[in-house]
Amino acid sequence: MQRTCVLHVVQKNNKPHSKEVTGRTREGTSWSDMILKSQQQQEKRRRKAEDVFSLKIQAKLSLYFGALILFVIAVLITIVTTRQTVILTENADKISQTLLQSVAATAKDELLLESELSVQDMLINLKRMNVGGLKYVAVSNRAGKVVAHTETSLLGDPQPKPKTLTLRELPDNKLVSKSADVVVGFEDEETYYYLDSIFVRKQAQRLFLGTIELAFSKELIQRPIRDQTRTILIVGILIFLAGQLIGFFVSKGIVSAVISISEAARKVAEGDLNVRVIIKGKDELAELAREFNKMVMLIRQKIEMEKFLSEMTVEMITDRSERGESIGGEEVFTQDQHDSVERREIAVFFSDIRGFTSLSERLEPEQALQIVNIYLDLQTQIVKRYGGIIDKFMGDGMMCIFRGQDMTDRAVLAALEIQSSVFNTNKTRSAHGLNYAAVGIGISVGKAVLGNVGSQRRRDYTAIGDVVNLSSRLCSIADAYNVLVSESVIRNLKQNYSFRTMQTIKVKGKENPVEVYSIEVNRSQFFTQRRLEETQS
Repeated sequence: MQRTCVLHVVQKNNKPHSKEVTGRTREGTSWSDMILKSQQQQEKRRRKAEDVFSLKIQAKLSLYFGALILFVIAVLITIVTTRQTVILTENADKISQTLLQSVAATAKDELLLESELSVQDMLINLKRMNVGGLKYVAVSNRAGKVVAHTETSLLGDPQPKPKTLTLRELPDNKLVSKSADVVVGFEDEETYYYLDSIFVRKQAQRLFLGTIELAFSKELIQRPIRDQTRTILIVGILIFLAGQLIGFFVSKGIVSAVISISEAARKVAEGDLNVRVIIKGKDELAELAREFNKMVMLIRQKIEMEKFLSEMTVEMITDRSERGESIGGEEVFTQDQHDSVERREIAVFFSDIRGFTSLSERLEPEQALQIVNIYLDLQTQIVKRYGGIIDKFMGDGMMCIFRGQDMTDRAVLAALEIQSSVFNTNKTRSAHGLNYAAVGIGISVGKAVLGNVGSQRRRDYTAIGDVVNLSSRLCSIADAYNVLVSESVIRNLKQNYSFRTMQTIKVKGKENPVEVYSIEVNRSQFFTQRRLEETQS
């Protein structure tokens, strides 16, 4: 398609006024329209491709399986029809040339004697034999006059020739009579034509006597091929339908397995780790289901194991794993391994159940463990609500760490709410005649080292330092419902609290005694009116 420029010039007073140049094709369509149409066609093809790829797996498998069957049927029909056409055409050539041999042997003498009765009788008998596919046989003398014909009404007239003929190459035939020349083949859409010349040899010369023309219908060849093609198509359609049915049920099992795994994955994403996919067999889908169940089990084990690890330990493992660093291994920590430890300021929180030893003497071990878990769970929920980390449980006590902004205030607020909740819990349990216990809490703020502690085979990620020892010492001397803090806590508090000086204590490793303070509960600031009334009562 060529592009032409049409220039429109509007003149006024013999001066150019304006020019407009537009690009158009010979058909008058603008280039912008053609580009837009092309883009629309591409968009349609893209959407069709997306529609195919967005089909369900079951539909895709049926589609692919059906396409494969149709392809096999098409190839089979092509091979069979091509081979059958060759075989039947060769048979038609052999039959035709054999008939030409027989007619030529008889016609030679008749044409030589100019007597056509025997040849005509032979052709009439040949017609009566109903040779399959034979349309007619005609014998002409040297003048082109038809002297014998299977259709007697055509005697005496020249044999009419088709308007369009195609020359054919015939295979060598050793049965051709010596009195005949090489057979020439032609064809049109419906018929094969065979033409042979009749000669008689006289000394070194050949005397032309006439010609023999035989017409063989292609219907004889095409009919069995059509019948065979029809049979293949019918069988192919049945196979196609059966294949679609089989493919539907086979793919249904595959899709069902995939959906089961997908549904299970969705439930796992929602937090349900009790799902299990059951797919019988030993194929890839069954193996996938087993691996999926194994993955869920490992996730469940990991989550359960995380309950026995502090949040700092889990955080450390995750962080170092993402950086590709060693988590523990077989190395022994030295002063040169600075990357394995972290020095930072933290608030350390210790709590312990008061009088638990005497209480456990009066209770069965199962009952004592139940009481410990009740009070540790109560404290854990409050500590986590204030952003604290449970470092470890130690029998009937626990160690917690607060980090980040306002860590001192958050630690004190958690301690005060714990004491208030313990008081309310004890009040309820006492009213129901149940055993109860009280809690003492110690808090200190200072520098500590966070790192792996333990042996090569068993380690714990925790905090070590003077601040930890001091918090533990404060907790050990705290009375029931009491919150004891160090002077560093008082200095770091940002909110106003009521506190009083308790005493000075001697801490192992410190030369000077340490001032100890008791935080008073400011109920109007930290608790609701309901809790205030309960506490005051």
